[in-house]
Amino acid sequence: EDLDDDDIDEDLTRDVRRRTEPRDARIAVSESICRKENLRPPMEHEIEFLLKDPKSYKTGQSVHSEARTLHGSFTFRLLVFPMGTEVTSPTGQLAAFVEAMQPPGCEDIRWAFEGVRYQITVVNWKDYRKSVSKQDNFTFTREHSDRGWHHGFVK
Repeated sequence: EDLDDDDIDEDLTRDVRRRTEPRDARIAVSESICRKENLRPPMEHEIEFLLKDPKSYKTGQSVHSEARTLHGSFTFRLLVFPMGTEVTSPTGQLAAFVEAMQPPGCEDIRWAFEGVRYQITVVNWKDYRKSVSKQDNFTFTREHSDRGWHHGFVK
């Protein structure tokens, strides 16, 4: 491809501007683009769960998201310990779990949802590139209805 002098001048100008622009200015522009308001909205199978003032919770104190039902029978919600559980290490780190809800009419019988693939992402609102995701596969049953992580998320 042939480049004319204008193309070369434009490329050089852009390169010089990038190199001479203060690094903090480049980071500020990048971070402003990567804010929560620029994320896509949650999809049908996802739950957006916002915690107001997570530091107001005590260790071991939990909070649930709203429930979501998929494929007509698998109902789940998030179980979150904003300041961690008693076994969370280091202390004060968010712990998060997926909790399967008992299907209607199954109070006295065994039930299972086999091989459920799930992911929990804790979104960094200031720069979503710094968000933390964990994923796993699990068979949820009456006896083992929640699964997640006691550590590995943010403080």
